[in-house]
Amino acid sequence: MTPSLPDLLAQVAETLPDNTIGKVRPAHIRALFQAFAALIGSITPDDIGALDRDADIGPILGVGQPNGVASLDAGSKVPLAQIPVLDAAQIGTGVIDPARLPVVASGVQVLSAGDLTALTSGQKSAVTKGAVVTTTDGYRYLYTGAGDKTQAGSYIVLADITPEWLVIANKPTSFPPSAHQHTASDLSDVPADARALITAASYAAMRALLQISTADVAGLADDLADREFYGPFLGAR
Repeated sequence: MTPSLPDLLAQVAETLPDNTIGKVRPAHIRALFQAFAALIGSITPDDIGALDRDADIGPILGVGQPNGVASLDAGSKVPLAQIPVLDAAQIGTGVIDPARLPVVASGVQVLSAGDLTALTSGQKSAVTKGAVVTTTDGYRYLYTGAGDKTQAGSYIVLADITPEWLVIANKPTSFPPSAHQHTASDLSDVPADARALITAASYAAMRALLQISTADVAGLADDLADREFYGPFLGAR
């Protein structure tokens, strides 16, 4: 009958002399390995097959236990769930990938005369990664370094600096219309007859367009002189 491992270890221990610290001989080590070999030789395939991975082997290997060792997935990789999230302050060594750094505002400032689509060719050439573009609608954009420079999707919105009406100081209280020099040709929705009347060179031309003669006006004046006002009505005397 093959002795158990404790028995074999006890036998090996009996072969060791007293006060063996620093004095273990090769023969002693050889005897220990022979004891392990005898134990391993006594294990049959049936014994191995009867072992349960989770119940017998798992606890020995510490699988699933908080031992600080991460398990591997089917692709022999450590699952992301087992990788701790490190704060930037905890990363003290290593090489930082520049591509993963956030965009930092540079000293380039570009002021558009309108929105992003109003950027000139020269301004677009000046807009590089980190450039700040300010538009007339009050937005300030930070260019990411990629994408169309006239599209908001290529930027990070820094702020909307449009002030509220109530906080604007020294604003005027009235806004009189400014002088303008519109001509009749600028009016696009005026009927042809009205346009002709507006563009008439003189009052005489206007009367001709309206088909009003001097006699018509004189006759109307005489007729009105012969009538009296009765409230909202005119009546003959």
